[in-house]
Amino acid sequence: MRLNASGTVDATFNAGSGSTDEIEGITVLPTGKILINGYFFSYNGNPANGLARLNTDGSFDPTFAAALRTNEEAAQIAVQADGRILVAGGSYDNLLRLMPDGSLDNTFAYTPTAPYPNYIYSGFASPFALQSDGKILVLSAPINASTLPSLARLNPNGTVDATFQMGTGPNGNSRTVRVLANNNILVGGSFTSFNGVTDRQLLQLTSTGAVDPAFQPIFQNNGIAAAVVRQPDGKLVIGGSFYEVGGQVSRSMARLNVNGTLDATFSSSVGISTPVVDLALQPDGRIVAATRASVQRFLATGIPDNTFTAPSLTGSTLTRLLLQADGRILVGGSAYSLNGAPANTQGLFRLMPTGAPDNSFVLNTTGSGRLTAFQAMAQQPDGKLLVAGSAIPAGGTTAIRTLVRLESTGAIDASFTGSAFTSTSATLRSLAVQPDGNVLVGGSFTAYAGTARANIVRLNPGGTLDAGFVPPTSTGTIYSVLLQPNNRILLGGSFSSANLPSNLARLLSTGAADGTYAATATPNSTVNTLLVQPDGAIVAGGTFSSLSGAPSIAAARIVATNVLHAAAPKAVADRTLAWPVPAHGTLTVAPDGSSHPQALDLLDVLGRTVRHQPISGAAPATLALEGLPTGTYLLRVSYTEGAVTRRIQVQ
Repeated sequence: MRLNASGTVDATFNAGSGSTDEIEGITVLPTGKILINGYFFSYNGNPANGLARLNTDGSFDPTFAAALRTNEEAAQIAVQADGRILVAGGSYDNLLRLMPDGSLDNTFAYTPTAPYPNYIYSGFASPFALQSDGKILVLSAPINASTLPSLARLNPNGTVDATFQMGTGPNGNSRTVRVLANNNILVGGSFTSFNGVTDRQLLQLTSTGAVDPAFQPIFQNNGIAAAVVRQPDGKLVIGGSFYEVGGQVSRSMARLNVNGTLDATFSSSVGISTPVVDLALQPDGRIVAATRASVQRFLATGIPDNTFTAPSLTGSTLTRLLLQADGRILVGGSAYSLNGAPANTQGLFRLMPTGAPDNSFVLNTTGSGRLTAFQAMAQQPDGKLLVAGSAIPAGGTTAIRTLVRLESTGAIDASFTGSAFTSTSATLRSLAVQPDGNVLVGGSFTAYAGTARANIVRLNPGGTLDAGFVPPTSTGTIYSVLLQPNNRILLGGSFSSANLPSNLARLLSTGAADGTYAATATPNSTVNTLLVQPDGAIVAGGTFSSLSGAPSIAAARIVATNVLHAAAPKAVADRTLAWPVPAHGTLTVAPDGSSHPQALDLLDVLGRTVRHQPISGAAPATLALEGLPTGTYLLRVSYTEGAVTRRIQVQ
């Protein structure tokens, strides 16, 4: 339709029945006639394949017959000064030029042929831009699949303009291009690097194709924290999808000082260019990082570790890392091909400390219990591996969502019999092994083994349901499950419940909501990862931008007293004794019997439980230390009202 200047409908403009489908553009010609382009097949009953010319009154102009095929789409057009018409689109993602009467201009040299070596992508917002000198900027796609880069310039006759030099250009697709009044060029897209210039998805190029360094747009997009590890000095290494921290460039991985400021001595921007999905901290301080498609290792300074040979992965989307005590690295994700080997659909492999594939880790490919798809994993103190995902049940042929347990070699441990998680699309996001061997599973599901359990469940050591653990009903997804030193259970994710704070909550060891955890630090969006510091403070990372209305982007530390309740009172600590120090073959612990002791745990420097022993009453208990490497350990004595910790030196 056409409107008058007042906004009323112009009754003199009569489109009749109009077009049969989408009109994507309108161009008024100097003569007053009107070109319409889009995805339509007729206009007011007249055949018109994506491009038509109308008279000034809206009627169809039969003297214009666009040389486009049936079912063609004209996504964008531009009229040159001589009246010729550039058209982008169509089933072949073509760029054509038409004469003013709509016939094909055969003098235009840009003519793609099968298998379409020079084609542009009409699915972008502006697939081409016309310069004042008649040259044409075009976006081609997919990247590296044509003879043109994803942004190129053509001469007025359609040949490639060799004077337009972008160097290496973008490492991803350019999606929109505009010509400015000064003949500079704006280009935006999904790239993360443009001729070596990183972390900008909108750039200004000079008329020759060089990046204009003076143009530095700032987009205040919230970053995402996907993983966090704590170094012995209290500094935190975070990984995720971000380009800067506190206004300073730091790509995908950063180290924060104890007060949360960026540690500028950490050079994480070297060698990592894609979002980090998981992190693992080695005892020697080196950091293993997984991106969606690679595993890399960095020195404690953040510089890439040249002694680690990153494996070559194809077809995989990585999601999880797990560092073993012997330095080997378990990696989980989707189906993959590792270093050119045949594709593996189970999504789980192990690397040697050098980065080379560990060929001693072999998964069963036949028989019941075999893994068919990976989702999450956790290691038991005895070295066995719990894996959540899809597996073939005993006596079955169709994979179910469940847990399997593997020996350290990758062989199936048949003594663990996981049952099915039931829902239309159950996902298992996080596993946590309790000191008593029970297993916490978080994700998105409605039941386990036929018993209703929403998103969080606890299993007995053999894989059966722990019926005594009954959590509140929730909707959404739990992405992170973490056991606090006082045996209370932290939940992070994107969930809501009538009985729990949203997205970040805590349960008692029975599964009931922890009433002492008040909704004073509720994230406004997803929590992806959780960490508990030795002082009980909780570190959360995710996609949130505030906690209970207070700004806090992607990472936060929670220290309010009504949140923690992790440590036992000082009087209880004073009455808890351990000897000898240093310890040799055994460690004797005398708990405070009046405070209801529950368990002794000895943890290594990575926080992994290496010894566990239930206790009760005031009788001294003895922990055997044989076989433990010399070094510093953390003794944790758990009471009903909290935990007491001691540093223990084993010699």
